[in-house]
Amino acid sequence: MATLNAHIEFTMSASQPDCQPVLNAVPRWMVRVLAWTAFAICASLAWSAVAGDGPTSACIGGGTDCHDVQTSTWSVWLGLPVAVAGLACYASLAGLSVLAGLKSARAVRWVGTLLILLSLTAALCGLWFTGIQLFVLSKICLWCMALHSCGIAIAGTVIWGTAMRPRYVAAPGPAAPRLATPRSTNSGVPSLVMPRTSRVTPAFASSLARPAWLIAVGGALAIVVALIGGQILFPADASYQAQVALSDPVVLGETIGAKEKIEEPESTDNASQNAVPYQANRIPTDVATNAGGVSQTAAFEPTDAGAPSTAAGKDEGKVSSADSMLTAEPQASATVTTPAPKRTRLVKFLNGSVTLDIYEHPVIGNPEAPYVVLEFASYDCPHCHQMHRSVQKAMRRYGNQVAVVVLPYPQEMDCNKEIPSLKNSITGACATARMAIGVAMIDQAKFAAFHDWLMAGKDKPPTAAQVVQKAYTTMGRERMRQIPREKLQSQIAQYIDLYIKIKAKAPDPKKIGLPLLVIGDHINSGILEDEKLFKLWEEHLGVTPVADSSTGPLSIESDLEKGL
Repeated sequence: MATLNAHIEFTMSASQPDCQPVLNAVPRWMVRVLAWTAFAICASLAWSAVAGDGPTSACIGGGTDCHDVQTSTWSVWLGLPVAVAGLACYASLAGLSVLAGLKSARAVRWVGTLLILLSLTAALCGLWFTGIQLFVLSKICLWCMALHSCGIAIAGTVIWGTAMRPRYVAAPGPAAPRLATPRSTNSGVPSLVMPRTSRVTPAFASSLARPAWLIAVGGALAIVVALIGGQILFPADASYQAQVALSDPVVLGETIGAKEKIEEPESTDNASQNAVPYQANRIPTDVATNAGGVSQTAAFEPTDAGAPSTAAGKDEGKVSSADSMLTAEPQASATVTTPAPKRTRLVKFLNGSVTLDIYEHPVIGNPEAPYVVLEFASYDCPHCHQMHRSVQKAMRRYGNQVAVVVLPYPQEMDCNKEIPSLKNSITGACATARMAIGVAMIDQAKFAAFHDWLMAGKDKPPTAAQVVQKAYTTMGRERMRQIPREKLQSQIAQYIDLYIKIKAKAPDPKKIGLPLLVIGDHINSGILEDEKLFKLWEEHLGVTPVADSSTGPLSIESDLEKGL
């Protein structure tokens, strides 16, 4: 009897089939094709990330949507391009799709677990980056969307194929033959009754080896949380800094720009004593000379061109450097009064190759501040809006030590031919830039408030109609209309031309975008966090925080009233 039972157990175990594979043939091939397709797309993106431009936090005018998405700070995680991590993920999925056909219990459990984990990770990461494109960057990269679609499709195929996998399978053949049973007879001697040969009981083998869903789902969520947390808590430092010097000198401004040169003061003993060597954009404010080298001790409030000033002699004893020339002619006699000329101050940048009159351009802060920084910005650039908040904090931190000259660079084809197509052109950017420059031309002291109003939004300025209405309300409709459109456009064209020249001379022109700061001989392209901006100014300008930085830099009017 024992021998018979052992033979029956051996027969049953031999007839029991292997476990069902994780995925059947059709889902396996679907995963394999999708994984290799995603791998090919990811390889192209990874090559662009490693050998291309790299991440940047600047608005690159004229760049394609794919370029802007792939070079954004969201394209890296803790310094590693996410496309490189995607290569590893999709290569692993392609390999697991082959192993998913194994039938052993151990292979079913662990191959299935890894397959579910990686496919869910690819799908969730795809959803995350799709949201970044739609709601943060407002740009869609079709190649990136194709990649994320493959990831989501792989996850759906794996989940569907695993869910359709049967839990029990029927064993082939007679898996459990019935044993002979004893039966009593009238004589009291038991007899064996053998079963009929046609009676077969089908056996079912339980497919107990299944993927560990809890481990797979938990692991996928942990990876996605680490990705999102790393990108939010440790954003990539994607700003670009370089030292630039232009080949040919550039002069900005209506008064001196037409001459294309700067007339240096005549060589006199007094002028020689007052001359100072060029030191980045450091402007001493202790000496003033006119064209003939004669010291002047007059100060002038900013006024409209040709309008007389009523503040002559108000700042008695206040003087400035040779780079801060006053073009007034000496009075013929004490009894004759002449209109005070428009105030002038020349500032140099980029190893002296760029010169501008600070009173002819939009300025934030005190135009007589000892240090001056240039900022190229567009009111339709979301990175410029973010950078503006950091600049505001820096201005409050350093008080009247630093002034910022704003050079609008509108990203619209109507006035900027560097924008290659209508797709990349932002409607209304030129009109907004003209309104901002017009406000500064009429009353430079009111530009800062108007600039802050334009930059108050998170991503973009008010509508063109709102901008025009605000400018008319602030400065007066008639005064704004008196400024020729050609004059405004000419000033914008100068800013665009200077931007192009700086970009051409940068060591890596592809990384030049908005916002662009010019600090002495150095440039910075892209967003700088508060502390990094403070460090940059202190390093290149030598400024130190003021004792009370809560009130911010003084206005032009308050500076003149206090005789600073």
